[in-house]
Amino acid sequence: MNPIVFTPYRSIRQYLGQAGSEANGMMLPQYVLNSHADCVTRDLPEEHVVMGQSSHPDGRVFLTFGATPAYIEATTNFRDVPGKGLIYVCPFCQGHSGKHERNCKA
Repeated sequence: MNPIVFTPYRSIRQYLGQAGSEANGMMLPQYVLNSHADCVTRDLPEEHVVMGQSSHPDGRVFLTFGATPAYIEATTNFRDVPGKGLIYVCPFCQGHSGKHERNCKA
C-alpha cells in the first residue's frame, strides 16, 4: 500500500458518483454517502473530509476519511479553540476544560 495524505483535505463532494473499489462500487463507502445525505437534508456542515488515499498493488484505491470540526461543533458541545483543538463546553454554565460555575446543574 502507498498511503498519500492530502493537504489540504478534500471535500467528499469531489468524489460523489465516481466509480471505485468500495463494496458499493463507488469511491465513497455507503456510510459516507449516508452521512452526506443526512447533512444535506438537515442543513448541517459536512461530517467527513477526505484526508488521503491508499493504493494497493492490484490497482484498488481506498480513501481515508476524517470528521470535520464544523460538524462536531454543530452536533455536540465541543468547540474548536485555536491552539487547543476541540474542548468540551458545558451547556448549562458555558464552563470548559472541566471547570463549572458554582450553581451549575451538570
